[in-house]
Amino acid sequence: RAVPVMYFHGTADACAPYNGGPSGCEAKIAGSGRVLVSAQETVAIWKGKNNCAEQSEMTYQNGDVTCRTYNQCAEGSEVVFCSIKGGGHTWPGGKGYKLPGFDIGPVTKDINANEAMWEFFQRHPKNDTSIENATPKMGDDELLEDEFVDEVEGEGEQAEGDFGTPQSTQRLYDYFEKRCLRLGWKKVTVSVEGKERRLLWKGPFGKWRRGAIIVMHGGGGTGSNYCSNIKLGKPMVDFGKLALLNGFAVFSLDSTDGLSMAATGNSCGKRFDSTAHAGRPNVDLAFIESVIDDIIPRSRPRGSSEDIFMAGISNGGFMTTLAATQFADKITAFAPISSGDPYGTYMDCRKELYSERKNAAG
Repeated sequence: RAVPVMYFHGTADACAPYNGGPSGCEAKIAGSGRVLVSAQETVAIWKGKNNCAEQSEMTYQNGDVTCRTYNQCAEGSEVVFCSIKGGGHTWPGGKGYKLPGFDIGPVTKDINANEAMWEFFQRHPKNDTSIENATPKMGDDELLEDEFVDEVEGEGEQAEGDFGTPQSTQRLYDYFEKRCLRLGWKKVTVSVEGKERRLLWKGPFGKWRRGAIIVMHGGGGTGSNYCSNIKLGKPMVDFGKLALLNGFAVFSLDSTDGLSMAATGNSCGKRFDSTAHAGRPNVDLAFIESVIDDIIPRSRPRGSSEDIFMAGISNGGFMTTLAATQFADKITAFAPISSGDPYGTYMDCRKELYSERKNAAG
């Protein structure tokens, strides 16, 4: 089926180049390990899949951000492309951040991706829903479940000090996960194709009036990125809180560590298996399908909407797009950020492309 898609991309994104070509995400490496198609080619692919007419209209313009909508598409779907002049590999409307060894680029304040995505998702329910279309703004008192922190205390601070070793990385992940659990999130561990997989989820009080949203983190991240209240992940946490306020349940998936393989046969570290390679099974699609077909239905209160949406950033955005194409009959709509076409991307995770992000080489 035709699946509505909203796509954000900055022209100064070094990790997923706007005009395509090799990724330059690692500042210290000339020509990093990914080759991508351009943002325009990605949009053209989705226009074709959704059988959209060539005509589009400008549906948003503010400062450096322009969104054009192709709304003459099959089955009432649409393709929305938000181009961000000078925008980096960031979450629009979020907080700027820096990582060692990476040229992340600037974050725009000319659009709030959280609010834009929720308006988009609310326009495209697959099942009937009775909730009003009001979208709360961030900053409401009820959003402040916990203060955001610049750094972690105690065992988290100890782990952060030598972040990159397997032991310290796991301690840090465990610390952030505990923060999510204290905020009412639930942990689910399942075995899929002989592999232990984890996710964190939280639902609104009562029925899920809008359905469920599956979210996925970027390379080197973890499922706690959408709930742990660390400032680096504030846009993702805000997104999750808006979802709950609007009647969505949120399911934040955790990638494997070391099981996602590049076409060259090298391990890509803490990443989703987000690119399509013929001749080998995908590590994550079976997990995502089990979330859609089993975990969400078992967790869903009676009388809730059965709609399922998807969103993700960077590596999680690529995985969102790959899963949406594989499970088009099960996904209501999706919105990737700072990503691209998983069918036109080549991953190279050789150790010589190792950077200071030690848990996700390439």
